[in-house]
Amino acid sequence: MPLPAGGGLSTTIPRRYRGLVLAAAAASGLPLKVVAAQIADESGWNPRAVSSTGAQGIAQFEPYTWQSWGHGDPFNPADAFPAYGRFMGYLLKQQRGDIRNALAAYNAGSGNLRAGYGYADRILAAAGLPQSAHGGASQPFIPYRNPFRGVQGLTAERIDAGVDYSGAGPCTHSGRAGSRTCTTRAGLAGRSSRSG
Repeated sequence: MPLPAGGGLSTTIPRRYRGLVLAAAAASGLPLKVVAAQIADESGWNPRAVSSTGAQGIAQFEPYTWQSWGHGDPFNPADAFPAYGRFMGYLLKQQRGDIRNALAAYNAGSGNLRAGYGYADRILAAAGLPQSAHGGASQPFIPYRNPFRGVQGLTAERIDAGVDYSGAGPCTHSGRAGSRTCTTRAGLAGRSSRSG
């Protein structure tokens, strides 16, 4: 199959994964070409892939995401594709059927969609879907630029733990607007009035 114009990713599915990918597409509610382009982008169809951020396997699950959505081994495609289907189905539902937002959420997190739009647009282009045909309102193209590049000590786990890079440790929201409790590097609980 020729590469889509502007996409640069192939939507050709290796024969050994075809059944798993068909099932994942059905479970997620995504078009087959979107699933194929996303997996091609994530791992290049390599079930042993490990990213520099620690994402694992053919669907590039972060370990903390795998704990919630996966069963078995993220390096085993027979385990990874069903987990991918469940997770993408959840994201698609969470994003009210907006494929672009679901892809952006997979890449950058549900609370950071703008950072994932470049990724999502690359997948949609490869799948031959224009931004306006993805089920939601068309958003302007925003090329991906990692806003955290160069931040020392930044890891996905620290982001998920709510680490405040002003020097505090993991933070929890108290429920009151603009209030949260953070653990400082010394291990002491303190209040922060910054919202976030």
